[in-house]
Amino acid sequence: MPQVSDARSEALGALGVKTIRDLLYLFPERYIDMSEVSTILDAKIGFNYTIAAVVHSVEEKEPKPGLKLIEITLTDETGTLIATAFNQKWLLDTLKVNDKVAVAGKVEFNYGFKRITNPFIHVLEEGDTSQDVAKVVSIHPSNEKISSSWVGNIVQNAFEYLGSLDSIIPKTLSEKYKLMDYFQALRAVHFPSSMKELNLAKRTIKFSEVLIQQIYFSKDNASNSQLFVCEFCSDKIKKSVESISLFKDSGVQVLMLTSSSLMLAQYKQKFNEKFSNLHVAFQIIDEGTSKENRWKAIYDFKNGDLDLLVGTHELLNENIESKNLSVLVIDEKDQFSPQEISMAKSFLNTESDEICLTTRPLTKSLATLLYPNSAHTRVAYRETHKAQTFVHENDLRMNAYEAAVNGIKSGKQCFVITPELDFKIDEIVNKIFNGWNIGIIKSDTSTKEALALLNDFQDGKIEVLICSREVDFVIEPHSDVVAIVENADRLGSSKLHQIRNFILKKFDDSQLHLICFSKSKLAISRLKTFSEIMDGASVVAKDLEGRNDASKLGFNKWGFDILKLINVEKDSAIIETANKDSLEILSVDPQLKNAENKLLSFEMSRVFES
Repeated sequence: MPQVSDARSEALGALGVKTIRDLLYLFPERYIDMSEVSTILDAKIGFNYTIAAVVHSVEEKEPKPGLKLIEITLTDETGTLIATAFNQKWLLDTLKVNDKVAVAGKVEFNYGFKRITNPFIHVLEEGDTSQDVAKVVSIHPSNEKISSSWVGNIVQNAFEYLGSLDSIIPKTLSEKYKLMDYFQALRAVHFPSSMKELNLAKRTIKFSEVLIQQIYFSKDNASNSQLFVCEFCSDKIKKSVESISLFKDSGVQVLMLTSSSLMLAQYKQKFNEKFSNLHVAFQIIDEGTSKENRWKAIYDFKNGDLDLLVGTHELLNENIESKNLSVLVIDEKDQFSPQEISMAKSFLNTESDEICLTTRPLTKSLATLLYPNSAHTRVAYRETHKAQTFVHENDLRMNAYEAAVNGIKSGKQCFVITPELDFKIDEIVNKIFNGWNIGIIKSDTSTKEALALLNDFQDGKIEVLICSREVDFVIEPHSDVVAIVENADRLGSSKLHQIRNFILKKFDDSQLHLICFSKSKLAISRLKTFSEIMDGASVVAKDLEGRNDASKLGFNKWGFDILKLINVEKDSAIIETANKDSLEILSVDPQLKNAENKLLSFEMSRVFES
């Protein structure tokens, strides 16, 4: 392409851009709305405007040591405006007294004047007016080797190079929802003429992204799919036992996949207790299963002597055959890849039922994206009460440990979660909890040893349990708990809610202490907001409201990496609409062979199967 030298190609590669297609989906990070023109007098506080004015003075100031800024005093026939620019010393040489300029930004009022901080500044030529520069300015991603303006120039060249693109959205849907032409929408997202056009363009791109994602993950879904969103891990055990027992009575076999070997060990322990009285013949294949027992389990399942076969990802490496396998139970489906789920479904003999279990709190829109064809059921047996939750900045973290020590002295247990376990293990064990019974679960702790420690914690033999962020535990504490989460700002609200539920399952006098490593006010505010909201779905909804890029949610293998513009909560209506349309399309054209669906099929296969 023109203007793409080897150096610029390398710089674009650092931004994840290898092809023209990558370039078209490298959307701007933000926009400066300069489309609304105003005088200084008429500019309303709190709104963005483009204002034409004359430079009265340009001064460099240092309000405090180390903080330098450029203060520009501007006037028009209606009043005075102060523009403040940080880290832009070049303005001293660029702007001269009596220059006519157009400035754009949000108008604020303090110290007796209307002000704009770090405005977009354009020097007007003879005869120019503010209308000549009034537009929406796109700020594209950049790095130290290529500027935002150069990225924008190359994107513009890409549109000229291509000329046009056919729409991947079926014509009937484009007309139904009055969507923009797909190619025009792509161009408008990069270079909108107004904020109204930008919003219309984003609506079109968002719908296309979700439609592709929903069709792909709906086309191979079970005919009868049920999702159980459980507040506690023990609820997953209960629901899995109920479901498996029900299907066993109907004469079919069940295959169950669990997300980790530690969770599998806990299932094995509970299933031994529950299924002995229900006459369910089952076998669990784990890392400790011998070759002989593994072979026998698979042989018995093939002959119909086993009702249930359970395992982790490794189970999918076996050549599983069965007499009447038609039910798939999946624990934490998002922990498996789509290919692994597809492989598991290939073992099924007939039209299947699918039971999904999760303790991850989900909003309706997030559940729709992850489980597009499932009926959702929330499993909760009581209203969660207000927990004693405390947020500590890192330099005050010892306050949390003092509370833990006092709690242990009064008969409570302590549960410590730290993503940097090895770094602080000596300090935690030797300096703080020296003299008490301590259990430590590291990333390399064997499943057998970890399960033994969990059981000891449940029986009250261990007073302090220290582990990494893995908290998907079925066991319950022996007494009230003082829980401490180191670097809590690095964990998502969903994981923090799972930790909170772990310590609140049985006891009402437990405490949760969140230690914030980051100095960011936003990080501390997020943790404090979490401490005030008890309902898991509400916690996640609040967290999702500030995320405009669904690819950062951690579900990329489930198609979230193509959702560049979606806000999962604010765009819930688009998600729900695309979900319904995807199911309607598949009901009429399951193989997507109709003419109007061919480009949709091609795009879907390119995104997910290339």
